[in-house]
Amino acid sequence: FKKQNYGIDLGFFNGSLNLSFDWYRIMCDNILVSGAGLIPSYQGIPTEYFPMVNEGRIHNQGYEISAYWNKSLNRDWSIFLGGSFSYNKNKIDDVKEVARDGYAYPYENAGQSIGQKWGYVIDYSNGNGFFNFEDEITGSGLTYSGKGLAAPRVGDFRYKDLNNDGTIDEKDKAPIGYSNCPRGYYNFSAGFNWKGLEVSLLFQGTTKRSVVLSGIGAYEGQKQGVFNDIHMNAWTAERFNNGEQIDYPALSLGQSASNQPNSFFIMDGSYLRLKNAEIAYTLPVNVSRKIMAEKIRFALSGQNLFTIDNMRSKHIDPEIGDLSAFQTYRVINLGVRVTF
Repeated sequence: FKKQNYGIDLGFFNGSLNLSFDWYRIMCDNILVSGAGLIPSYQGIPTEYFPMVNEGRIHNQGYEISAYWNKSLNRDWSIFLGGSFSYNKNKIDDVKEVARDGYAYPYENAGQSIGQKWGYVIDYSNGNGFFNFEDEITGSGLTYSGKGLAAPRVGDFRYKDLNNDGTIDEKDKAPIGYSNCPRGYYNFSAGFNWKGLEVSLLFQGTTKRSVVLSGIGAYEGQKQGVFNDIHMNAWTAERFNNGEQIDYPALSLGQSASNQPNSFFIMDGSYLRLKNAEIAYTLPVNVSRKIMAEKIRFALSGQNLFTIDNMRSKHIDPEIGDLSAFQTYRVINLGVRVTF
Protein backbone atom coordinates (compact mmCIF):
# COMPACT_ATOMS: atom_id res chain seq x y z
CA PHE A 1 0.00 0.00 0.00
CA LYS A 2 1.50 3.30 -1.10
CA LYS A 3 -0.14 6.70 -0.89
CA GLN A 4 0.78 10.20 -2.01
CA ASN A 5 -1.26 13.22 -0.98
CA TYR A 6 -0.52 16.88 -1.62
CA GLY A 7 -2.76 19.72 -0.60
CA ILE A 8 -2.98 23.43 -0.07
CA ASP A 9 -5.42 25.55 1.94
CA LEU A 10 -5.73 29.29 1.49
CA GLY A 11 -7.71 31.93 3.32
CA PHE A 12 -8.35 35.50 2.20
CA PHE A 13 -10.08 38.63 3.47
CA ASN A 14 -9.90 37.71 7.17
CA GLY A 15 -11.30 34.27 6.55
CA SER A 16 -14.24 35.34 4.39
CA LEU A 17 -12.90 33.35 1.42
CA ASN A 18 -11.39 29.88 1.84
CA LEU A 19 -9.89 27.75 -0.95
CA SER A 20 -8.47 24.25 -0.81
CA PHE A 21 -6.98 21.79 -3.27
CA ASP A 22 -5.89 18.17 -2.77
CA TRP A 23 -4.29 15.71 -5.19
CA TYR A 24 -3.71 12.08 -4.32
CA ARG A 25 -2.51 8.82 -5.75
CA ILE A 26 -3.02 5.48 -4.03
CA MET A 27 -1.41 2.22 -5.11
CA CYS A 28 -2.93 -0.88 -3.53
CA ASP A 29 -0.91 -4.03 -4.01
CA ASN A 30 -0.87 -7.44 -2.33
CA ILE A 31 -4.66 -7.62 -2.91
CA LEU A 32 -6.12 -11.08 -2.36
CA VAL A 33 -7.13 -12.56 -5.74
CA SER A 34 -7.66 -15.98 -7.25
CA GLY A 35 -4.49 -17.93 -7.90
CA ALA A 36 -5.95 -19.81 -10.87
CA GLY A 37 -4.36 -17.42 -13.37
CA LEU A 38 -0.90 -18.48 -12.25
CA ILE A 39 -1.47 -22.17 -13.05
CA PRO A 40 -1.45 -23.66 -16.58
CA SER A 41 -4.86 -24.98 -17.61
CA TYR A 42 -3.42 -28.34 -18.73
CA GLN A 43 -2.52 -29.40 -15.19
CA GLY A 44 -5.96 -31.00 -14.88
CA ILE A 45 -7.19 -29.65 -11.53
CA PRO A 46 -10.32 -27.42 -11.52
CA THR A 47 -9.22 -23.80 -11.08
CA GLU A 48 -11.70 -23.13 -8.26
CA TYR A 49 -9.65 -25.46 -6.04
CA PHE A 50 -6.58 -23.24 -6.08
CA PRO A 51 -5.95 -20.97 -3.07
CA MET A 52 -6.16 -17.19 -3.10
CA VAL A 53 -2.91 -15.27 -3.42
CA ASN A 54 -1.83 -11.72 -2.53
CA GLU A 55 -0.93 -10.72 -6.08
CA GLY A 56 -3.56 -8.13 -7.11
CA ARG A 57 -2.75 -4.52 -7.85
CA ILE A 58 -5.10 -1.53 -8.27
CA HIS A 59 -4.43 2.20 -8.23
CA ASN A 60 -6.57 5.27 -7.63
CA GLN A 61 -5.79 8.83 -8.61
CA GLY A 62 -7.77 12.00 -8.25
CA TYR A 63 -8.17 15.47 -6.84
CA GLU A 64 -10.62 17.66 -4.95
CA ILE A 65 -11.06 21.40 -5.09
CA SER A 66 -13.38 23.50 -2.96
CA ALA A 67 -14.15 27.14 -2.32
CA TYR A 68 -16.35 28.87 0.26
CA TRP A 69 -17.17 32.54 0.70
CA ASN A 70 -19.09 33.92 3.67
CA LYS A 71 -19.51 37.66 4.16
CA SER A 72 -21.49 39.90 6.48
CA LEU A 73 -22.18 43.00 4.42
CA ASN A 74 -23.75 44.98 7.24
CA ARG A 75 -25.92 44.53 10.29
CA ASP A 76 -28.84 43.20 8.25
CA TRP A 77 -27.18 41.45 5.30
CA SER A 78 -24.99 38.33 5.10
CA ILE A 79 -24.36 36.08 2.14
CA PHE A 80 -22.59 32.77 1.49
CA LEU A 81 -21.53 30.89 -1.62
CA GLY A 82 -19.52 27.71 -1.94
CA GLY A 83 -18.89 24.55 -3.87
CA SER A 84 -16.59 21.62 -4.41
CA PHE A 85 -15.62 19.21 -7.15
CA SER A 86 -13.84 15.89 -6.78
CA TYR A 87 -12.58 13.52 -9.46
CA ASN A 88 -11.32 9.99 -9.00
CA LYS A 89 -10.26 7.38 -11.51
CA ASN A 90 -9.29 3.89 -10.49
CA LYS A 91 -7.70 1.24 -12.66
CA ILE A 92 -7.24 -2.48 -12.16
CA ASP A 93 -3.63 -3.14 -13.04
CA ASP A 94 -3.44 -6.85 -12.39
CA VAL A 95 -5.71 -9.46 -10.76
CA LYS A 96 -3.99 -12.49 -12.30
CA GLU A 97 -6.66 -13.08 -14.91
CA VAL A 98 -6.42 -15.79 -17.51
CA ALA A 99 -6.78 -14.37 -21.03
CA ARG A 100 -10.11 -15.43 -22.55
CA ASP A 101 -9.50 -17.11 -25.88
CA GLY A 102 -11.49 -15.73 -28.82
CA TYR A 103 -12.90 -12.75 -26.95
CA ALA A 104 -12.80 -9.28 -28.49
CA TYR A 105 -11.53 -8.15 -25.07
CA PRO A 106 -9.43 -10.99 -23.59
CA TYR A 107 -9.37 -9.44 -20.11
CA GLU A 108 -12.54 -8.45 -18.28
CA ASN A 109 -10.86 -6.62 -15.42
CA ALA A 110 -7.26 -5.69 -16.17
CA GLY A 111 -7.02 -2.19 -17.62
CA GLN A 112 -10.60 -1.32 -16.62
CA SER A 113 -12.13 0.60 -13.74
CA ILE A 114 -13.79 -1.23 -10.87
CA GLY A 115 -17.41 -1.91 -11.83
CA GLN A 116 -16.94 -1.14 -15.54
CA LYS A 117 -20.15 -1.80 -17.51
CA TRP A 118 -20.09 -4.36 -20.34
CA GLY A 119 -22.55 -5.09 -23.12
CA TYR A 120 -23.19 -5.55 -26.81
CA VAL A 121 -22.36 -2.66 -29.13
CA ILE A 122 -25.24 -1.66 -31.43
CA ASP A 123 -24.33 -1.46 -35.12
CA TYR A 124 -25.69 1.78 -36.61
CA SER A 125 -24.09 1.28 -40.01
CA ASN A 126 -27.56 0.99 -41.64
CA GLY A 127 -28.72 4.30 -40.18
CA ASN A 128 -30.92 3.33 -37.24
CA GLY A 129 -29.34 0.27 -35.59
CA PHE A 130 -32.32 -2.07 -36.13
CA PHE A 131 -32.99 -5.00 -38.46
CA ASN A 132 -35.61 -3.37 -40.67
CA PHE A 133 -36.12 -6.26 -43.13
CA GLU A 134 -35.78 -10.04 -43.09
CA ASP A 135 -33.13 -9.70 -45.79
CA GLU A 136 -30.98 -7.71 -43.38
CA ILE A 137 -31.04 -10.58 -40.88
CA THR A 138 -30.14 -13.26 -43.41
CA GLY A 139 -27.71 -10.98 -45.22
CA SER A 140 -25.74 -10.28 -42.04
CA GLY A 141 -24.63 -13.91 -41.92
CA LEU A 142 -24.60 -13.72 -38.11
CA THR A 143 -25.72 -16.35 -35.63
CA TYR A 144 -27.02 -15.14 -32.26
CA SER A 145 -26.11 -17.67 -29.57
CA GLY A 146 -25.07 -15.69 -26.50
CA LYS A 147 -26.36 -16.52 -23.02
CA GLY A 148 -30.07 -15.64 -22.95
CA LEU A 149 -29.78 -14.15 -26.45
CA ALA A 150 -32.77 -15.05 -28.65
CA ALA A 151 -32.62 -15.16 -32.44
CA PRO A 152 -33.11 -11.66 -33.88
CA ARG A 153 -36.44 -10.55 -35.32
CA VAL A 154 -37.25 -7.68 -37.62
CA GLY A 155 -37.17 -4.63 -35.37
CA ASP A 156 -34.46 -5.95 -33.04
CA PHE A 157 -31.11 -4.29 -32.45
CA ARG A 158 -28.18 -5.14 -34.72
CA TYR A 159 -25.03 -5.99 -32.77
CA LYS A 160 -21.43 -5.69 -33.87
CA ASP A 161 -19.45 -8.90 -34.28
CA LEU A 162 -16.38 -7.51 -32.57
CA ASN A 163 -14.26 -10.66 -32.75
CA ASN A 164 -15.31 -11.40 -36.37
CA ASP A 165 -16.24 -15.03 -35.80
CA GLY A 166 -19.72 -14.80 -37.38
CA THR A 167 -21.46 -15.31 -34.04
CA ILE A 168 -22.96 -12.82 -31.61
CA ASP A 169 -22.27 -14.08 -28.10
CA GLU A 170 -20.50 -13.22 -24.84
CA LYS A 171 -17.20 -12.91 -26.71
CA ASP A 172 -18.48 -9.75 -28.45
CA LYS A 173 -19.27 -7.78 -25.31
CA ALA A 174 -17.29 -4.58 -24.86
CA PRO A 175 -16.74 -1.99 -22.11
CA ILE A 176 -19.44 0.67 -22.53
CA GLY A 177 -19.59 3.93 -20.62
CA TYR A 178 -18.29 3.94 -17.06
CA SER A 179 -18.96 2.16 -13.79
CA ASN A 180 -21.87 2.91 -11.45
CA CYS A 181 -19.45 4.76 -9.16
CA PRO A 182 -19.12 8.31 -10.56
CA ARG A 183 -15.68 9.58 -11.43
CA GLY A 184 -16.77 13.13 -10.74
CA TYR A 185 -18.88 14.47 -7.90
CA TYR A 186 -19.74 18.11 -7.30
CA ASN A 187 -21.95 20.32 -5.18
CA PHE A 188 -22.50 24.00 -4.67
CA SER A 189 -24.56 25.99 -2.22
CA ALA A 190 -25.70 29.57 -1.90
CA GLY A 191 -27.87 31.66 0.35
CA PHE A 192 -28.36 34.88 2.24
CA ASN A 193 -29.81 36.29 5.44
CA TRP A 194 -31.62 39.60 5.48
CA LYS A 195 -32.95 40.68 8.83
CA GLY A 196 -35.20 37.72 9.71
CA LEU A 197 -35.35 36.24 6.20
CA GLU A 198 -33.17 33.21 5.34
CA VAL A 199 -32.77 31.58 1.92
CA SER A 200 -30.48 28.63 1.14
CA LEU A 201 -29.97 26.26 -1.80
CA LEU A 202 -27.89 23.12 -2.20
CA PHE A 203 -27.20 21.49 -5.58
CA GLN A 204 -25.39 18.20 -6.08
CA GLY A 205 -24.42 16.17 -9.12
CA THR A 206 -22.24 13.49 -10.63
CA THR A 207 -20.44 13.02 -13.92
CA LYS A 208 -18.88 10.12 -15.83
CA ARG A 209 -21.18 7.49 -14.37
CA SER A 210 -23.22 4.77 -16.10
CA VAL A 211 -26.27 2.77 -15.08
CA VAL A 212 -27.68 -0.36 -16.71
CA LEU A 213 -31.44 -0.54 -17.13
CA SER A 214 -32.88 -4.05 -17.06
CA GLY A 215 -35.87 -5.97 -15.81
CA ILE A 216 -39.12 -4.25 -14.86
CA GLY A 217 -39.69 -0.96 -16.63
CA ALA A 218 -36.88 -1.59 -19.12
CA TYR A 219 -37.55 -5.02 -20.66
CA GLU A 220 -41.21 -4.82 -21.63
CA GLY A 221 -41.86 -8.56 -21.25
CA GLN A 222 -41.15 -8.62 -17.52
CA LYS A 223 -44.03 -9.52 -15.19
CA GLN A 224 -46.43 -10.20 -18.08
CA GLY A 225 -45.80 -6.78 -19.54
CA VAL A 226 -44.74 -3.62 -17.69
CA PHE A 227 -44.35 -0.67 -20.02
CA ASN A 228 -42.65 2.67 -19.56
CA ASP A 229 -42.16 5.89 -21.51
CA ILE A 230 -39.10 4.47 -23.28
CA HIS A 231 -41.43 2.05 -25.10
CA MET A 232 -43.64 4.74 -26.62
CA ASN A 233 -41.84 4.97 -29.97
CA ALA A 234 -41.02 1.29 -30.42
CA TRP A 235 -40.12 -0.09 -33.85
CA THR A 236 -43.03 -1.18 -36.05
CA ALA A 237 -43.09 -1.73 -39.78
CA GLU A 238 -45.65 1.07 -40.09
CA ARG A 239 -43.52 3.58 -38.19
CA PHE A 240 -40.45 2.62 -40.18
CA ASN A 241 -42.21 2.87 -43.55
CA ASN A 242 -43.69 6.26 -42.61
CA GLY A 243 -40.30 7.61 -41.53
CA GLU A 244 -41.55 8.25 -37.99
CA GLN A 245 -39.32 8.56 -34.95
CA ILE A 246 -38.20 5.22 -33.54
CA ASP A 247 -36.48 5.11 -30.15
CA TYR A 248 -36.93 1.50 -29.07
CA PRO A 249 -36.80 -1.96 -30.69
CA ALA A 250 -39.91 -3.95 -31.59
CA LEU A 251 -41.89 -4.91 -28.49
CA SER A 252 -42.16 -8.51 -27.33
CA LEU A 253 -43.65 -10.25 -24.30
CA GLY A 254 -41.18 -13.09 -24.79
CA GLN A 255 -37.40 -13.30 -24.80
CA SER A 256 -35.91 -10.74 -27.18
CA ALA A 257 -32.44 -10.34 -28.65
CA SER A 258 -32.75 -6.64 -27.85
CA ASN A 259 -33.34 -7.11 -24.12
CA GLN A 260 -29.67 -7.41 -23.23
CA PRO A 261 -27.09 -5.10 -21.67
CA ASN A 262 -26.06 -3.05 -24.68
CA SER A 263 -25.19 0.47 -25.72
CA PHE A 264 -28.89 1.42 -25.51
CA PHE A 265 -29.64 0.13 -22.01
CA ILE A 266 -26.29 1.24 -20.58
CA MET A 267 -27.17 4.89 -20.01
CA ASP A 268 -25.48 8.05 -18.85
CA GLY A 269 -26.15 8.27 -15.11
CA SER A 270 -24.79 11.80 -14.68
CA TYR A 271 -27.16 14.33 -13.13
CA LEU A 272 -27.57 17.70 -11.46
CA ARG A 273 -30.14 17.92 -8.67
CA LEU A 274 -31.51 20.65 -6.45
CA LYS A 275 -31.06 18.56 -3.33
CA ASN A 276 -32.23 20.99 -0.66
CA ALA A 277 -33.86 24.40 -0.64
CA GLU A 278 -35.24 26.41 2.25
CA ILE A 279 -36.83 29.77 2.81
CA ALA A 280 -37.51 30.82 6.38
CA TYR A 281 -38.51 33.88 8.35
CA THR A 282 -37.97 34.61 12.03
CA LEU A 283 -40.37 37.11 13.54
CA PRO A 284 -38.90 40.17 15.26
CA VAL A 285 -38.32 39.68 18.98
CA ASN A 286 -40.88 42.33 19.98
CA VAL A 287 -43.57 40.44 18.04
CA SER A 288 -42.63 37.05 19.56
CA ARG A 289 -42.74 38.45 23.06
CA LYS A 290 -46.36 39.42 22.64
CA ILE A 291 -47.21 35.72 22.98
CA MET A 292 -44.47 35.22 25.58
CA ALA A 293 -42.20 33.43 23.10
CA GLU A 294 -38.46 33.91 22.78
CA LYS A 295 -38.34 33.03 19.06
CA ILE A 296 -40.82 32.13 16.33
CA ARG A 297 -39.51 30.80 13.03
CA PHE A 298 -41.55 29.81 9.95
CA ALA A 299 -39.88 27.63 7.30
CA LEU A 300 -40.72 26.15 3.90
CA SER A 301 -38.22 23.56 2.67
CA GLY A 302 -37.94 20.99 -0.06
CA GLN A 303 -35.76 18.06 -1.06
CA ASN A 304 -35.06 16.70 -4.55
CA LEU A 305 -37.09 19.48 -6.15
CA PHE A 306 -35.81 18.97 -9.69
CA THR A 307 -33.19 16.98 -11.56
CA ILE A 308 -31.42 17.50 -14.87
CA ASP A 309 -30.14 14.25 -16.40
CA ASN A 310 -29.55 12.31 -19.62
CA MET A 311 -31.68 9.25 -18.82
CA ARG A 312 -33.92 8.05 -21.65
CA SER A 313 -36.80 7.63 -19.21
CA LYS A 314 -38.18 10.50 -17.16
CA HIS A 315 -39.62 7.97 -14.69
CA ILE A 316 -36.31 6.35 -13.74
CA ASP A 317 -34.17 8.36 -11.37
CA PRO A 318 -30.50 8.46 -12.48
CA GLU A 319 -29.29 7.97 -8.93
CA ILE A 320 -31.40 4.79 -8.53
CA GLY A 321 -31.22 3.51 -12.12
CA ASP A 322 -33.90 0.86 -11.61
CA LEU A 323 -37.69 1.14 -11.87
CA SER A 324 -38.22 -1.90 -9.64
CA ALA A 325 -36.70 0.02 -6.70
CA PHE A 326 -38.20 3.01 -4.90
CA GLN A 327 -37.39 6.19 -6.76
CA THR A 328 -36.05 9.31 -5.07
CA TYR A 329 -38.96 11.22 -3.53
CA ARG A 330 -39.67 14.91 -3.82
CA VAL A 331 -40.41 16.15 -0.30
CA ILE A 332 -41.86 19.53 0.73
CA ASN A 333 -42.12 20.58 4.37
CA LEU A 334 -43.87 23.52 5.96
CA GLY A 335 -43.31 24.17 9.63
CA VAL A 336 -43.11 26.59 12.49
CA ARG A 337 -40.79 26.48 15.50
CA VAL A 338 -41.66 28.32 18.68
CA THR A 339 -39.05 28.70 21.40
CA PHE A 340 -40.20 29.77 24.87
